[in-house]
Amino acid sequence: MSPPHIKEILESDARFSAKSCLALEKYVDAQVADGTYDLEANLAILKLYLLHPEETKLSILQDVLLKALMAFPATDFSLCLFQIPEKQMEPVQNVFELAQQLEMAKFANFWKLAAEIDRLDAYGGWEDQGREF
Repeated sequence: MSPPHIKEILESDARFSAKSCLALEKYVDAQVADGTYDLEANLAILKLYLLHPEETKLSILQDVLLKALMAFPATDFSLCLFQIPEKQMEPVQNVFELAQQLEMAKFANFWKLAAEIDRLDAYGGWEDQGREF
């Protein structure tokens, strides 16, 4: 469940304003730090990046995709992926490849690729979520 200030953004026209990027980006950072997950807010920041591509932060894209990946086998990752333009996929290609390995149950390759993604170290308990899949 979103905190009140995020819920206010999601339920108003501010959802489509570039001015909301900073608050939603900070919320993504908070999700990484405290281990929470809010798909609706994460989809909202991706939609804002579609509407205002100059605001895009690749680190936030990566974090949103990694959070969605940890929700496997739910379809959250696919929902997020469809919100990212192809030209922005290259920097997050490693996360996409990681998801492919998990979906195809190629667990040895999954763990090998996961070891190469330094950003995963910021996610407490991601290994357990990967094993639960």
